[in-house]
Amino acid sequence: MNILLTIFCNTVPLQAYYDHLYKWFTEQLQNDNKINVKFLMIENYFKQNEEKHLLDNINPVKLENSNLNYIFNTSNFEELYYKIHCSGINENEKQRLKEIYQKKFSNWLPDIIVSLGYESASKIWHDIFPKALCLTQENAIFSRTPFKRTLSYDPYNSVPYNYLVRFSEQIKSFKITEEQNIKIEKLKKSIVSIINKHSEIDDEMFFYYKQKFDKFVLLPLIGNKYIELFKDCIYENEFEVVEQVLKNTPSNVGVFVTQHDSFASLKQEDIKYFSEKYSNFICLKKTNVRGYSNNSLQYFKYIDAVFNITSKTAFMALIWNKPVLSLSKTYNKWYQDGLGMEDINKVFNISYKNKNNILYWYLTRYVMFEQDFYKKNFIYDYLNNKLNKYRKDGINFEFFEEINSVDKIFDYIIKSIIEYYDTQKRNNIERTEEALKMATYSLNAINEYEKILSKNKNLSIRQILSLLLSKIKEKIIKIAK
Repeated sequence: MNILLTIFCNTVPLQAYYDHLYKWFTEQLQNDNKINVKFLMIENYFKQNEEKHLLDNINPVKLENSNLNYIFNTSNFEELYYKIHCSGINENEKQRLKEIYQKKFSNWLPDIIVSLGYESASKIWHDIFPKALCLTQENAIFSRTPFKRTLSYDPYNSVPYNYLVRFSEQIKSFKITEEQNIKIEKLKKSIVSIINKHSEIDDEMFFYYKQKFDKFVLLPLIGNKYIELFKDCIYENEFEVVEQVLKNTPSNVGVFVTQHDSFASLKQEDIKYFSEKYSNFICLKKTNVRGYSNNSLQYFKYIDAVFNITSKTAFMALIWNKPVLSLSKTYNKWYQDGLGMEDINKVFNISYKNKNNILYWYLTRYVMFEQDFYKKNFIYDYLNNKLNKYRKDGINFEFFEEINSVDKIFDYIIKSIIEYYDTQKRNNIERTEEALKMATYSLNAINEYEKILSKNKNLSIRQILSLLLSKIKEKIIKIAK
């Protein structure tokens, strides 16, 4: 089986992609002699690999900027993304892409092409190699602590054109048995119970806001770069998103706004503007809440709904039984409860119906868990199965079949969450002990300083400190011996 791995993105460091998206994948491929892998990456990533040596054992092939300019008349990533996903490439560009590919790989033809990351180019490869199965690899529902990472391999594309959108009606009408419903409900309740117990946002802080507002929504931002790339958002940028949400949300509803750790778009002056103009705008700073991190997951304990652009955080609404108002045209189609701010009353007033059937289908079929990648022959069997399905029937709703049972998923998720919090607890204890040691050393140093000062009142501060350091050095040498 010939597999071509490709990266067309240049907005995220190679190290991040290596750590988060394809480390497991490439490790397993290297150990399977039934698979022949080649790696094509754009010039920017090739340079990063030369510095980091992350993929030397795969021997990646460089796609130079000059190649991109020859094929597409541009090497600008934003322009490339729009051309690939929105306007499409023309016949001349297809021929030039084929020409460059043949120069790079001669007559070697891929059976499967895996595009890595959100800014994938799987669509153009399908145009060039119609017999090859093109998959887009990206993070799935769990991508942040306390969960272990999950991945998905979509046979269409990334946001907003993926399989979930195209088969949204079939996913929403997927039937599960009463037994399956009970099991998925048990999984949800267990996750909610553990995470709520360890929430970094305490009830005392929330009680303050509860006196001011009757309801709460969560608005997780993703960064303007993704809005510009995907062109699926109802609004032009995140400033406008926040403005329109606040304008159209009743003043008795508090709006918690969180930003992406790496792509925060709201500046301090924006936050100041919203805080002064809208009394229901809430954007917590790290220093305001003990140990607070900008993890949207912490808010689900308190909120009544999620207003989502294209953040996977909103997938958690399936677990917490929270309605989702979509601010994107298509991305949330397979599980949303409303579209656009005109549906805000609909979201708040609906009698919420759980989406256990959607969550069941998604977790057992579409998602891969970290543990899957360490099963012998898993990658080969999975890809071979998908390739056979594609060549026989194309892409249909039967393309994804069960990978893991709910029982296995339950054991794995709950165990990994508990392990994470146990590790955090141990680390906190170790940090506390280390802080106490440092405090003790500091007090001892102060005592030594006072002793020297009382005996040598005529010495300068510099001389006293010199004596103090020599005494500390003597103690360190004694301890070392």
